[in-house]
Amino acid sequence: MTFYRTKARFWDAISEQAFFHWKNGQAQGPEDLPVAAAELPSRYRRPCTVFNAA
Repeated sequence: MTFYRTKARFWDAISEQAFFHWKNGQAQGPEDLPVAAAELPSRYRRPCTVFNAA
């Protein structure tokens, strides 16, 4: 298990994983995906805010 000292680093790690799956075609990602995870715009790095999920 991995622990992160800050929420920002935690979300960076999640964004890197999402980018990996988007880039490799394992999940549907945005059309304007950059070449590297470090170049992801902030709109793809923020946490999901789904309030009514059912």
